[in-house]
Amino acid sequence: IYADKFDYNKEKGLLIATGNVTAIDKINNTKLKSQVVHYLDLEKKIISYGITNINVDEKYQIKTKDLYYFYNEDLVFSENPTNVRDKFKNNITLMKFKYSLKEEILKGSEIELFDYEKNRYLLNNGIIKLKENLMLGKDITVYLRNDTFGYKNNEPRILGNAIIYKGNNTLIKKGIFTSCKNEDNCPPWSITSKEITHDKSKKQINYKNSWLELYDFPVLYFPKFFHPDPTVERQSGILNPAIGDHDQLGDSIYFPYFYVISDEKD
Repeated sequence: IYADKFDYNKEKGLLIATGNVTAIDKINNTKLKSQVVHYLDLEKKIISYGITNINVDEKYQIKTKDLYYFYNEDLVFSENPTNVRDKFKNNITLMKFKYSLKEEILKGSEIELFDYEKNRYLLNNGIIKLKENLMLGKDITVYLRNDTFGYKNNEPRILGNAIIYKGNNTLIKKGIFTSCKNEDNCPPWSITSKEITHDKSKKQINYKNSWLELYDFPVLYFPKFFHPDPTVERQSGILNPAIGDHDQLGDSIYFPYFYVISDEKD
């Protein structure tokens, strides 16, 4: 431990470090920085008071407040809002967390993750295995970028019961997708699906056992269905459905299909 000032209570086994404190764990290659740190030798723990920054093996940056570090158990936790940045350029915020240095597993509540494509994932509770870039959680909401489908007034989002997020693949169970504006009433259209899978390597979003619903009423069933993901500029496939209203023909539903003929023609 490095600091501007040290006070030591031998009877309590308590070392108090203040001012530009740096604590280094060479075994786990972890560096902690704070202004006030209590080192309790008898309890085998370190308590950092106030804003605390942790660098874990040059792979993860953790910023939190009032942190507890049980170094014999390789366990770090805080009951305060925390920010984590990982080597995959994900930015994660949690209301509280526990982190295992040995297993590189982060557990927390009210999790918000921004991925490198600036999509936003919200979970009530979840587990993130940082080494594997794997996230497991329940009650998931995914907000895709508003310009996902070339129209900034869209608010594309996916809601689901559970998520398995790993590398180039994201699986959402019992999901609902829509790109309609997020308002109090139900969206004009949505796709409900047993499983929604986003394959970033193939640049596809796939659906299994899906229904197209108009104002919460199922109108068309797809055993399997897919459309390009937000990074694809041109690919053949069904476009967003639309509802029409004509004085003579009455109400109608459009299912436009985009067909790419070549690099220059469609």
